[in-house]
Formats: sequence, C-alpha cells, structure tokens
Amino acid sequence: MTAGRWLASLLLGFVFTSGLNWFVAEKLLNPMIRPGLGPLMRTAGDTQVGVLSGGFALIVAVLAVLLAIVRVPHGWLARGVAVGGLLSVAAFFGTYTFLSGWTVLPTAEMCRTALADTATVIAGAVVISFVQGYGRAGGAGTGG
Repeated sequence: MTAGRWLASLLLGFVFTSGLNWFVAEKLLNPMIRPGLGPLMRTAGDTQVGVLSGGFALIVAVLAVLLAIVRVPHGWLARGVAVGGLLSVAAFFGTYTFLSGWTVLPTAEMCRTALADTATVIAGAVVISFVQGYGRAGGAGTGG
C-alpha cells in the first residue's frame, strides 16, 4: 500500500468515525445516559472538543496501522469488523468499566457508552479497511 493510500484511509476514517460518533452520541446516546450520569456529564459549552478529538484520533490512527499490517481475516470487510471490534472493545469496555469501578461513574451508563463507541469505531474500521483494500485482489466491492 502506498503512503498516500494509507494517509487517505486515516483521514477519511477519522472524519467518518468521528462524525458518526458525534451524531450517535448527540442524537441517541446522550438522552439515554443523561439521567444516570446527571451532573457528571458536561454541557455542550464545556465539552473539551480538543481532548475528545485527540483521543479519537489516536484510536483511528491505531486502527489504520493495524488494518495495514494485519492480514487475517482475509477481505477488507471481515478485517475491518474484526480489527475494529477487537480494538474498540478493549479500548472502550476496558477503560469505561475500569473507570466505573474506580470512580463513582455508573457502570450501566458507561457500558451503554462503550457499546455506542464500539459500534461507531467498527463502522470506521470498515471504511479504513475499504480504502486500504480497494484495488487489491478480490476487489473492494466484493469484500475480498
């Protein structure tokens, strides 16, 4: 894979994954978890967008690297789902349940958040894997 294709996968993956995550959080997740988190949640005015974006960029960068070097399962679709699932389950469920056990954050709300974040990262991993795999044997359109 060329450096240009890898960079394109990283940038497109970040824009897609971050945008999807913001949409899911704002429209679906926040109304469900706000009652349980109450005053622990930030408002739109005090959200640390730079910190959130930097953390998400790190996850997407690791995805782009892993998807470039992992060869199984075969096919961009299966690889995207597998690598995205493994990384995001470890990152989000591992971190959020650890934090809910260590702090006063409620476990149920943190697990709902982990589930939403995991789903958006898996979708982003599929996009990254598609961009990285397009034009390879089997073609991107076939999932091969």
